[in-house]
Amino acid sequence: MGRKLQIFLAFIALIMIIACEKDPAARRAELIGTWLFQKTDTDYDWRETYTFKKDGTVLWTNTSIEKLSRKPYPGGKNGTWTVDSRYIRVHMKDFFDEDRRVRIPLSYDQDISYSLDGNKLTITEKGGDGYFKKDFFKSQ
Repeated sequence: MGRKLQIFLAFIALIMIIACEKDPAARRAELIGTWLFQKTDTDYDWRETYTFKKDGTVLWTNTSIEKLSRKPYPGGKNGTWTVDSRYIRVHMKDFFDEDRRVRIPLSYDQDISYSLDGNKLTITEKGGDGYFKKDFFKSQ
């Protein structure tokens, strides 16, 4: 196959990929709602939610429980969000700890890598020990 034909076919393939890419408004509409992550391991009953709202606000809550002590670890964060083809970008404004009934001013930005397959949202976040992959399922 000639070099010009290869370049032409690669260009056509690139145009098709770009044309099939969802626009940000469609991606945003798919994410609106509450997403739940639950996992049980030997030490904790994990439960987290992300609620993405139409007005651009986001709420993350944690209601995990340590199994041995049955001590809850409630808390959460709220802020704003946007989305593009690779990341959910969140700007968190503060952290609240329900256990201690305190609100701590804490502002930061975070890019969360994600993929969406129907009612399953898979996110990859950076944590203290590396990267964590979690599957969230849309609440009805």
